[in-house]
Amino acid sequence: MSKISIVIITKNEAHNIVECIVSAKKVSNDIVVVDSGSTDETVLLAKKEQAHVRSISWRGYGNARNTGAALAANDWILSLDADERVTDELAAAISAIDFTAPNTIYGFRRLNFFGDQQINHGSLAHDRVFRLYNRNYNSWNFVPVHERLVGKNPRRCTLGSHAEHYGIRTEAHYLQKKMGYAYLCALKYKQEQRKFISALRVFSPAFNFVKAYIFQLGFLDKRIGFIIARINAHYTRKKYEQLQQMIKEDVGSEQYQFPKNNPVQLFKN
Repeated sequence: MSKISIVIITKNEAHNIVECIVSAKKVSNDIVVVDSGSTDETVLLAKKEQAHVRSISWRGYGNARNTGAALAANDWILSLDADERVTDELAAAISAIDFTAPNTIYGFRRLNFFGDQQINHGSLAHDRVFRLYNRNYNSWNFVPVHERLVGKNPRRCTLGSHAEHYGIRTEAHYLQKKMGYAYLCALKYKQEQRKFISALRVFSPAFNFVKAYIFQLGFLDKRIGFIIARINAHYTRKKYEQLQQMIKEDVGSEQYQFPKNNPVQLFKN
């Protein structure tokens, strides 16, 4: 257990943080919470759970995760979001790792929930994240969204277990979250100097809806499956619309930076 530290990034996560920390203790007692200015009881609750809390100004997801990793007691880091839970199966899989290959990044599936209902089909049934790594060999990049672990020739290994992810509370919550991601994804594309292709704005949303709802069997999740497929299609259209607007205004990507006073979890939770 002493080989690993846990890093959790937060902003107004009072409704999640205790359960997240309790589940993380299955893996380690060294838990670092990086908070970007919560106005609820997140920090107080984290401290009550014996977590080490560091308050920071928001400079992006990658920066927050790297800040927490630098504060950890151990070189091996398991990075979590506050709406994630370490299951008994995942804890057992992690405890079986021999940690003799420090350039390896370990991943696992996420079992997603819409409220209290498990999502069994569609795009969210194929969710996988890579979160366990050695900080001396890998770190988080600084893209606006969908940050990734990068290093020198890392080897990726997927564990045969999963975490639970309570990332969707309601339909309105999911829509708000995805609209935030649409902005950040457009910003990422702008920084990568991608060209806007009008056909993508038209055809990609429809393709993504059909793929998730029909081919990935999202319809078997009934109403929730339809909601998720519809919102994801709207997200796809919105990110291309925002990319088009950014290019049209011909403003440098530095002027589109994610506002520093925005909370880390504004769109994620």
